[in-house]
Amino acid sequence: MNHSGWSEATSRLFIDYARYFVPEREYQMRIIKERLSHLGSPYRILDLCCGDGFLSETLLESLPGLHIYGLDGSNEMVRMAEKPFSFR
Repeated sequence: MNHSGWSEATSRLFIDYARYFVPEREYQMRIIKERLSHLGSPYRILDLCCGDGFLSETLLESLPGLHIYGLDGSNEMVRMAEKPFSFR
């Protein structure tokens, strides 16, 4: 039984409409990327509640030597995050 109120259907809805549910999503990711850009290579990041993988994609595209471990409670989100980044 899911007590959180979040379901795989909710995950699918978020994946489809994330750009509307998270205002200034790209701006938020850009700030995180800028904060991490000073790190030396190689390094590892744990992305808890990775969702559809948008943050991971943003970081992997711009930070060489990065290894990301993404975890999420939703199987649908994990499947989406594992897809090649061309889905956006």
